[in-house]
Amino acid sequence: MSLDPRQTERIRPWIMRLCVLLFIINLIALIWVTMHEPPMGVKARVRNNLGRAYQDAGRLVEAEEQFMLAIQRVPQYSHPHINMGILRETEGRHKEALIFFRRALEIEPGSVLAHYNLGTCLYMSGHPDEAIGEFGIVVKMGTMAAEAYNNIGYIRANQGREQEALTAFASAMKADPDMAAPAVNYQIIKNRMLDG
Repeated sequence: MSLDPRQTERIRPWIMRLCVLLFIINLIALIWVTMHEPPMGVKARVRNNLGRAYQDAGRLVEAEEQFMLAIQRVPQYSHPHINMGILRETEGRHKEALIFFRRALEIEPGSVLAHYNLGTCLYMSGHPDEAIGEFGIVVKMGTMAAEAYNNIGYIRANQGREQEALTAFASAMKADPDMAAPAVNYQIIKNRMLDG
């Protein structure tokens, strides 16, 4: 069966209109999906937050999986790098933790959390002076200054540099008078100096 050429000429404009209409509908659908799909960064944040929840629950395998998915999705997002560093640090895998913290600082040089955690990891891996350098950066940034001063005091006390430890603990108490650890540490060192 074939169509009469006159019939074809009559339906050809309708077919063209239908094709244009389908194209417009597809274009609108594409625009709608693009506007309503969350940006990649949102998905990476969700993965990172889920990883932190798993980590808090002690489910470290699932935490690592979520952090790594966040890193794969948005490699320039510093928080999953920091969290992977913390995860490696808790596992005692200091060299790997250092890599993640340093990568976070490459991405976000002003990250207080990355400097603070790098300082902790450096101390735990046997580099106390480098750790103090990182804690010094944290102090200059202002946020977490009391915690950083307290850690500097702790390191100095363990090095037998009691006067420097007392100064650091006093600075921590001044930075955050409500933080108990520096006052306790200050008193321990003061008593040690009196007894010694």
